[in-house]
Amino acid sequence: MEDAGPIDVLFNNAGALGISSGCLIWGAAVASLSTSREFNRNRTKASTRRQFSISTLPSLPGTGALTMKQTPAVQTLMLNANSGIPNNPKLPVLIYPAALDVSGSDPAELVERSFTANGWPPQWRYGVFSYHHYHTRGHEVLGVYAGDARLMLGGPEGHVVEVKAGDVLLLPAGTGHCNLGSSNDFMVVGAYPPAQDGDINRDPATPAQIEQIAQLWFPQTDPVLGDKGGVVEHWRG
Repeated sequence: MEDAGPIDVLFNNAGALGISSGCLIWGAAVASLSTSREFNRNRTKASTRRQFSISTLPSLPGTGALTMKQTPAVQTLMLNANSGIPNNPKLPVLIYPAALDVSGSDPAELVERSFTANGWPPQWRYGVFSYHHYHTRGHEVLGVYAGDARLMLGGPEGHVVEVKAGDVLLLPAGTGHCNLGSSNDFMVVGAYPPAQDGDINRDPATPAQIEQIAQLWFPQTDPVLGDKGGVVEHWRG
């Protein structure tokens, strides 16, 4: 267990993904980036996401990680409430480094196929917003299919996670997340359980929202590993 100020975490094998903890302010995060990287300042409007219906994807029977490179060592991150961001009181963030094959001419479709096959229908292709926010109506899985980024999880002064193409993050409802900086080509596929979505919340969570987050259901299967590991082990186990 590592002390991260207002956030208590349990994090396995953190070094493999280049994760650091501590109190970071926005300016310090900017200073640590190389001059070749930029903030996604233009990525602040959800309306510009590429959204689509699951009906636009091929029907894939059964479950399984169709584009998985190898069985990843799933890492966990447990977060407490922080500065009005509720995080999730029961479920840890799950991190899958180098989990998916993102080669070929349309790597986003490979990620979408894997999520669809495992019961987590994709809803959009985009980046990650450059402000702290969380969702109350959906558990969100993010599959990075291009570029790289430094994301802060858990709210202000949270944990910084470095992600790149092929990595996957599964954020339980309530988890604060923010893009500190990314390459110009950074893109992810966003997916949720059926009938859930990524509503954008920036204000402190209300008691009703906290209760909603705690009661939100999730599928039997993991978006990356299907019926083995991930959700099955760390959320249901």
